[in-house]
Amino acid sequence: MGMTTHAYLSASAAHRWSTCPASAVLAEQVPPAPAGAAADRGTELHALAEKLIREGGDPPPELELYVDFARSLPKGYLWLEQQVYYGAYLGVPDELAFGTSDLIHLSQDGKVLTVGDLKTGGMRVVPDENPQLVLYAVGALALLDMFGYAQPEQVRLAILQERASDEPMVWETTPEDCYTLAAQLAAPAQEAVRLGGTTDTAKLTFRVAEEACRYCPVAATCPALRAV
Repeated sequence: MGMTTHAYLSASAAHRWSTCPASAVLAEQVPPAPAGAAADRGTELHALAEKLIREGGDPPPELELYVDFARSLPKGYLWLEQQVYYGAYLGVPDELAFGTSDLIHLSQDGKVLTVGDLKTGGMRVVPDENPQLVLYAVGALALLDMFGYAQPEQVRLAILQERASDEPMVWETTPEDCYTLAAQLAAPAQEAVRLGGTTDTAKLTFRVAEEACRYCPVAATCPALRAV
């Protein structure tokens, strides 16, 4: 397990800090906002989904897609709510770069790695080159290596989002492509770590983008947004 429950460079916020390194720096300097009702419900559903997959039972409608996907996976090795570390692929310490993957599955023959992510919101998320899933994937590959498994031939990144699609959204790729995509996140990650703790906004790189700014915890005081 990690040293803290919150990662400075969390996979779930990768779309934000990879676009705007300043957001990671400044987010650490403001009190965490209280979780809203939707976030609380999402946490409850993740916990329930894990229990249903492990122990059996009928899922509620909003979990049917995810639970059915997990149960349909071929015989192999399954990890649920597994913490993974990906700092080595970003060139930063692991204690700053980790996340919890909802589902990791390795086929029995070791050739196919599946990384699944349960989304409970209504805004559609796609798996193709998704930075959150890419980081989970390289973290999972590191985990497999630590356990002595050979590198799989294929990686499947899956989004299970009942409110956006009645079918699993799956992107099939390779470990090599995942490593390449993770390497593209290294420069902003290293910048965010190098400038961590600074309060001089003139030293920070701000980039305004709709997806990155939408849920940014420092959007209200962001000088780049004020200048738009």
